[in-house]
Amino acid sequence: MTRVFLVLFDPTLCEKIRSIFQLEGDFAISGGVRNGVEAIETAAESIPDLILMETDVPPFTGFELVDQMKRTMPKVPIFIFAEQQFQQVEKEARFHGINAVFHKEEDFDSLLMNVRAECGLAN
Repeated sequence: MTRVFLVLFDPTLCEKIRSIFQLEGDFAISGGVRNGVEAIETAAESIPDLILMETDVPPFTGFELVDQMKRTMPKVPIFIFAEQQFQQVEKEARFHGINAVFHKEEDFDSLLMNVRAECGLAN
């Protein structure tokens, strides 16, 4: 079972992501938080195989939070959701070790396909 940890400030996005992964038999949501402080405090404890987060998770920018999370979980892939300045976010994301960037309004089939590939799961 692949454990997914959510760091999503937007409740609508969070609900969409939760429902998508709950329909998949080989994923489990290992935890979920709405702010960066909670993410730092609880993410490592949930032993995630993957982290899904937004670009801004108060009180941090997504990149500040990613840098902190990578210190404690350097091998855990991180995917982020962006809304504004998408192309700029994609460029900066690579610098911070983010594995993939998705637009918040994107078709989530692409997300699942990329998550499965990153986690070594067959489609």
